[in-house]
Amino acid sequence: MASLMLPTFDGTLGCLFIGSSLAAILYGVTCVQTFIYVTSDRTKHDSLHLWLVVLINLCV
Repeated sequence: MASLMLPTFDGTLGCLFIGSSLAAILYGVTCVQTFIYVTSDRTKHDSLHLWLVVLINLCV
């Protein structure tokens, strides 16, 4: 029976953790900025085009 060889992640797990943590932080900042924009009084004067740009930015 052949033994199962698992890949080694010695030097890459730290980079993976830092990258995913940074991505989660930036996504959280984007969510907070979108929430503040949508709930502010400024959005009453903005066009539908700008609303769509903000919502698409949140989704992407």
